Amino acid sequence: MRTERLARSCTILTGIPNLNWTYGWLSADLFIKGLEVAGQNPTRASFISNLHNVTNWNGGGLLPMSVDLSLKNFGTFPPTSCAWFVRLQGTSFIPENGEQAVCGKVITS
Repeated sequence: MRTERLARSCTILTGIPNLNWTYGWLSADLFIKGLEVAGQNPTRASFISNLHNVTNWNGGGLLPMSVDLSLKNFGTFPPTSCAWFVRLQGTSFIPENGEQAVCGKVITS
C-alpha cells in the first residue's frame, strides 16, 4: 500500500503510520506541484492561479482518484468518491479489498 511505501521511504518516522503522515505527504506533494506549475520565477499569485489549472492531482499516487483543483466545480462533491481501506495488524497496515480502492457514488439527501 502507498502509505507503507511512504513509511519505508522515510527513515525519521517510526512507529505505526497514521493519518498525520498522510496529510504531511499530501501537503508537501501539493506544494511541490504548485511550485512546478508556478513558472520560472514563482509568486504567490502564479502559484495559486496555475495550481487552479491542475485537473488531475493524486498526491503522487497516494490518493485513489485524481483531484480536480480547478475552480470549475469548486464547493461541490464529485459524483464518485473512492477510498483505501486497511486493517492494522501489529505495527503494519494490511490493505483490504485486494489493494483496490473502494469507489461509490456520493449519496445526497
